[in-house]
Amino acid sequence: MAASDIEQPLIPPQEQANGAHARVTINEPEGGHSQRGRSKPPHPPTSSQGSLRHHLHTTMQQEHNTGVGDGGLRAAVFGFLDGLVSNLCLILGVYAAVSTGETSVQTLLLTGLSGLMAGAASMSTGEWISMKAQGEAEMKELSTERRHLTEHYEDEAEEFAEYLSEHGVSAEVASLVIRDIQRSQAPVENMLDMHARFELGIDPDEAGGSAPIKAALFSFATFATGAFIPLAPWMLVFTLEKAHTSFQLTGNLPVILTLLLSAVSLFLAGAILARFTGLSPWWSGFRQLLVASLAAGTCLGVGSLFGVAVQ
Repeated sequence: MAASDIEQPLIPPQEQANGAHARVTINEPEGGHSQRGRSKPPHPPTSSQGSLRHHLHTTMQQEHNTGVGDGGLRAAVFGFLDGLVSNLCLILGVYAAVSTGETSVQTLLLTGLSGLMAGAASMSTGEWISMKAQGEAEMKELSTERRHLTEHYEDEAEEFAEYLSEHGVSAEVASLVIRDIQRSQAPVENMLDMHARFELGIDPDEAGGSAPIKAALFSFATFATGAFIPLAPWMLVFTLEKAHTSFQLTGNLPVILTLLLSAVSLFLAGAILARFTGLSPWWSGFRQLLVASLAAGTCLGVGSLFGVAVQ
């Protein structure tokens, strides 16, 4: 490999537009026909860029295979648990504080519904705001990086070459990467893409997209699903009472059903989390059940301590 193919002077895009790119030596194929006159697609891929992109894709795929990259499923599990535990604690706290009878059923039903809607609305609103702010911050970061590349292309290119060298890429390959990006038709955008993905951890194709709305709807749905589980027995009791059927859930049966449904759901959700942690599903499920039981027991105790009769 000739030395001219490895170490080339870095030429800012402004100079390239003015014809200064003639300073870069490009190998010609046999026969002496230059490749300069051929049209190229926008942002053409290069061999060195392709190798780095392949390495990045392989790494991300390996993370996905171990469960780390399953952000959707992980967010669903946590949203579900958040709704289940918070509404369970709320219902148990109020249950311990109010008197028994039809008034208590109506109160608990209203409490559970209010907790479901308030929690889901709060979760979705917070998720939208956080994702929107993150997208705006990413766009600002990309805009700043684009300006730096336009004004100081050579310095930014050298900085990126040093970054690659510090992360295990040989100086020879790093020089080839910089050279290939520089020779492309859109060096600033291609360098920005590499900077964003490798140094900033930003995917330019997704930055500032429609993720906030999707995340908000997803959070609302998962929280509401979890919050509905401890509420379901009380909805059944209320429906049976209004229907005046012979089958009624009386006494402590509704709260027992609430506890059983919640316990099974908590254990299953904890077992699913083992996919991301590598722990035993049995231990992960039991741990989730234990922690949630402590939280629910605390709320039950506080409700009993400060209980009042609802007239």
